[in-house]
Amino acid sequence: LYKTDFTGNADMPYDFFLQRYNEAYVTETIAFCESLVNDTPVPCTGEDGLVALVMSIAADMSAAENRWVKFSEVVNSVYCSTPTECELVAQ
Repeated sequence: LYKTDFTGNADMPYDFFLQRYNEAYVTETIAFCESLVNDTPVPCTGEDGLVALVMSIAADMSAAENRWVKFSEVVNSVYCSTPTECELVAQ
């Protein structure tokens, strides 16, 4: 249900994400290190990271502009010159 008067903003502790998702971060880090040691594919790809980046940019835009933001609006604003170097294109 969409309400125009609710932004979803709330006061959260500084380390909210680290506290809430600590186990997930630890598990992901262990899996990544095991992939390096065993020379196997990493569980999260660069594409997964790019999707997360687009989602976080859309969430920031939505909060700043107080509106729904489609991921397609954001995709064209992210430019990756290499698999490890991405930036926002000036608008």
